[in-house]
Amino acid sequence: MDYILSLATADQKRTRLATANNRGQIQLWNLQPCLSSTARCELLDQWTADSEGVRAVALSADGCYLVSGGESGKTMVWPLNPRGDRSSQFTQGQVLDQSSRSINTVDILRVRDEILVARGGDDTQVSLYRISALSSTCP
Repeated sequence: MDYILSLATADQKRTRLATANNRGQIQLWNLQPCLSSTARCELLDQWTADSEGVRAVALSADGCYLVSGGESGKTMVWPLNPRGDRSSQFTQGQVLDQSSRSINTVDILRVRDEILVARGGDDTQVSLYRISALSSTCP
């Protein structure tokens, strides 16, 4: 059975939702159709991000980047396009770190041309990463 372990919204794109589950899948949703009527929400993208469960996801405020952390210990960055699905240049994402322990929480902040990521996990550590913005069609 699938269990949602984490969800996130983008402050500047309030109809964007990311979910992560115990089977390692991430789903990106457009909530606009289901907010104003009884229509179903639109699934924008879905993929397996971790061979084990994805415990945490976060979206940048502008909705251009998603970061994930999972039971396998991987911390990943996923550039998104303006529509809200994965950038075709980065369908496999970019590994920021591979810990020997599960990742339980992540956060992301985009500052101009840099991406700042924080993650915490079963290793009792908070790790911070600063990388250059990845090539993305999202402004």
